[in-house]
Amino acid sequence: RLYPMKVYFYRADDHPRHMYFLVMGRACKYSRIAKEAIDAIEGGQHFGEVEILERSARVYTVRAEMDCEALRLGKEAMMEAFEEYPEFEEGLIDKARETLVT
Repeated sequence: RLYPMKVYFYRADDHPRHMYFLVMGRACKYSRIAKEAIDAIEGGQHFGEVEILERSARVYTVRAEMDCEALRLGKEAMMEAFEEYPEFEEGLIDKARETLVT
């Protein structure tokens, strides 16, 4: 799926429905308070899984800073993948913990 520059993947406080794999482009995370970019997401990275794993609302807003191509994995498909590939879930949980610490 294509996300043109300045289009939002999601906004803070949204209910999480998907995680994303950024194929190409650049997106940024924005805090709901500072309204400034606090982290960049580059092609090859994934995002949006933390709130699904925690069953919480979106913490950040994520916006395309240039034209992006991303793969979207729905929450239900993500849970099915966890059942079939538990190492996928373990890897995402480890990554989520790293994200929360930094």
